[in-house]
Amino acid sequence: MDNVLEGNQNQEDYQMVVFGDGYGTKIPEYIERLRTIDQTRRDWISYLNEPQTFHMETDGTILATDPDGQIQKLFPTYWAHGQIAEMLKIPSAYYLRMLREDTDLLSKNVNRWLQNINSPKMLRTSVYQKNRLIAVLSDRYLPISNFKVLNYALTTASNKLEGRNISLHNTYFTDKLMTATIYSTDLKITPTQDSKDTYYLGLHVSNSEVGYASLEIMPVLVRMVCTNGMIMDKQYHGSYTRRHIGSKNTIGDILSSETMRKEQDYVLSVINDIVQSAFDIDQAQITVEKLQEMKQKAIKAEWINRTSEVMGFSEQENKAIWDKIANNNRHDFIQAVTSTANDLLRDGKKPERATELQKKAYKLVNDETIWEKLEAKDSNTEGE
Repeated sequence: MDNVLEGNQNQEDYQMVVFGDGYGTKIPEYIERLRTIDQTRRDWISYLNEPQTFHMETDGTILATDPDGQIQKLFPTYWAHGQIAEMLKIPSAYYLRMLREDTDLLSKNVNRWLQNINSPKMLRTSVYQKNRLIAVLSDRYLPISNFKVLNYALTTASNKLEGRNISLHNTYFTDKLMTATIYSTDLKITPTQDSKDTYYLGLHVSNSEVGYASLEIMPVLVRMVCTNGMIMDKQYHGSYTRRHIGSKNTIGDILSSETMRKEQDYVLSVINDIVQSAFDIDQAQITVEKLQEMKQKAIKAEWINRTSEVMGFSEQENKAIWDKIANNNRHDFIQAVTSTANDLLRDGKKPERATELQKKAYKLVNDETIWEKLEAKDSNTEGE
């Protein structure tokens, strides 16, 4: 579900640090920060229908008993509150109102409906700032470390590229998602018809440790002139998506789970294989050539009210995209989509949504049915 606390006035009370930089991120600093956060994590499996193991206080905090028998006072993040609301089937708007206006009433509702939760849950916590409850998840959830994923991908990419320059771009860490683009300025791709329009080939890496999204590693094209990115998704052979589902965990501290460690090690080994195959210049060249061909394919200004419906853009996104179009052709439309995504990343507003827009841009290059839908709507309008 979406974050029920979006727009809350006291955001600092419910949100972990959000950091990142759209340009020129220093690799050692970003990796070290992810490592520090990783070391603050502690997870365990617990039943939540017993007040002595999990209980919401009248101020909205959680008292939970850890595997050592110690009672921990936990401050839920935005996302964790949303997961509690969803788990207990409390409507988001009502949960939010109670959180803002009456945490005593919220605690009574939460504690009452916790009695109906009979299956054990995984509690993910972090002491990076406050003692945070960052997620409430299934006991089959497989935690995959942001730090290990990105560090492993960087190391493998560096070995694969044999000393070529490696840079990080569009790196962000939020309560829900870690995202980064690894690319090399030495891997340049230039369309045959336009030698000035150069792209870099790289990797998009994103992961959620809290149940928001799957682990994704996908090739990405970064346009040199504006650093807009286009993520080449599952249609591209060097892509990998992994849901965070593993074996059922037993009650207690999951650090002792040998099965979980083996499953995590397997994921890292797959990352190695994917990164090895992802830097495919020939395949990327085909995509760049397709993109250039789209300069010859016109779009119609009257589509402005249809692209939102067909592509799933918000009203604000749709306006921003059309405002950026210099020439009414498919190429410029796609570049406007990636530029809008870049704006979201640069401002640090919605890195999660920016990633979705970058994937939509790639679909516009390769999925002709999207354009056919726009044309079909055009035909339907003419027949009315």
